[in-house]
Amino acid sequence: MLELELQDSRRLTGANILSDDAGAVIDVSISGVEPGTLVRIWREHVREALDAVDWSVEKIYHRIFSGGASLAISAPIDSLYAATEITEWAWKATKATLDGMHIDLADSIERLRKEIETERNPAVLAMQTAASGRGVLFLWDDDNVSVGMGTGSLTWTVDQIPPPDEVPWEKVHDIPCAMVTGSNGKTTTVRMLAAIAQACGYTAGHTCTDGIFVDGNLVEGGDYSGPGGARRLVRDRRVSLAILETARGGMLRRGLGIPTADAALVSNVCEDHLGEWGANSIEDLVEAKIVIRRAVTDGAFVVNADDDKLVEKVGKLDRPITWISLNPDSEFITAHLKTGGSAALLVGEMCVFVNHGHPEEILDMTRIPATVDGHARHNVYNALGAIALARSLGLPADGIRRALMSFGTDSATNRGRTNFFDLGGARLLVDFAHNPHGARALMEMADAIPSERTMVMIGQAGDRDDASIRELTAVYASRFPDLIIVKEMKEYLRGREVGEVTGVILDELERSGFPRENVVHTQTELEAVQHALAWCNPGDFLILPVLQEREEVLQYVQQLLDANWRPGEAVPTPKTF
Repeated sequence: MLELELQDSRRLTGANILSDDAGAVIDVSISGVEPGTLVRIWREHVREALDAVDWSVEKIYHRIFSGGASLAISAPIDSLYAATEITEWAWKATKATLDGMHIDLADSIERLRKEIETERNPAVLAMQTAASGRGVLFLWDDDNVSVGMGTGSLTWTVDQIPPPDEVPWEKVHDIPCAMVTGSNGKTTTVRMLAAIAQACGYTAGHTCTDGIFVDGNLVEGGDYSGPGGARRLVRDRRVSLAILETARGGMLRRGLGIPTADAALVSNVCEDHLGEWGANSIEDLVEAKIVIRRAVTDGAFVVNADDDKLVEKVGKLDRPITWISLNPDSEFITAHLKTGGSAALLVGEMCVFVNHGHPEEILDMTRIPATVDGHARHNVYNALGAIALARSLGLPADGIRRALMSFGTDSATNRGRTNFFDLGGARLLVDFAHNPHGARALMEMADAIPSERTMVMIGQAGDRDDASIRELTAVYASRFPDLIIVKEMKEYLRGREVGEVTGVILDELERSGFPRENVVHTQTELEAVQHALAWCNPGDFLILPVLQEREEVLQYVQQLLDANWRPGEAVPTPKTF
């Protein structure tokens, strides 16, 4: 049975999983027809439409994935909404063809041409050409157009763009810029690199899932790991070095926020957020993450050599790679170094940067507080990634050392990530571990830290499938902590009913043989923390992956510290303070 459905239609404002070009894309589900046949018909229809609107030079792209395809065209940047109309018209024509019918382009051509003419903004294209000719960054969006970056940037609203010959080009320049992506570790690595840049005398700006920051100060709170956050930061005239957390979702939805960077890192890839925007497998996620390479054609592309899926894909690229690894004696790394390749490696306990065959000792990992004496192996990886980016940007080793030696596990340095607290002899760990990969890293670190008893809090967002939720639960249950608290996350239901996700978690705990009497179910993260505190004794270790109420939990813990609360005392509610 033929079943075809348009899942999503959107503009691509930058380099993306399909191409280096801006344009428009539709994601479609396909059943009952061979995908290659459908793609061929769609390409014929979209080419007909492109030729009819005098866009014959524009390119056509497609990507087939399990259950569907992404179908895209390139387009002038001042006409991307019109481009979505063209992709959608071609889709309707394709469905008609497969149903044995015909849709005549003549019935729609005048509408499409009018859409293009209405949207056109020649001033945008003129400024793009002028910036390109001078070798400086050009950015645009629905509201603003800018040239240059940071301290060398100039920005105008789209209806107030001056003629290029009126721009004081002598004031326009770019600044050093790095991008960071991966399934885990992005925010911590970005924060480490920002600290390094500041230690080296730069006014560092960074974006992450917590907001936009300049010189360590919050400019705007919220998730700014997408294209919008990147553009806002590099238009800030205070910034002399930019670090951009670059999430998979933004790259798949819109493409890269800015077209060029001096260095980029892919920290790792794991099965998380499957089923969104055509990323239905780990291989699809790898493809999505390495879109970031398109920004660093002349810069350093840093990749985790201990991630087999990344190595399998990235190793086939015809370009130099700077690898990071905790296994410096592996055959892969040894062969890479013999050819003069670059890498950031853990050699014994020493973080070493090898630049074209020349090793440079940077810092003993145990002197980096965030590594918790080397037990937090995930933060060793993050430190190596930050080192590789920093050295690739030309930042000096002494600045790297100063920054990393002061980068700790406190909430002021790396808020919400590997934050340790001591409450009267009971140790609390607040972290953002939100998938099985992150949970394993968290528990491996916890295993290395002596404790009398351990407690773990478990919860998950509703946009993960049941298999992923079960895998996350199994990771924690396999360590057999003394107590597991299962928490509801009502702000993260994302289409599920209240109790549905926790029901899956509780069922998996029962299936794994975890004792039911050692499981507690709470309605909020704060309630879970209060229960854990009522349960704990001095010497216990409370592992708290906090996703929804992070600020409330951190403020509550600080209030307990200020009150000198100790295990065994009555546990006050947050309202008591």
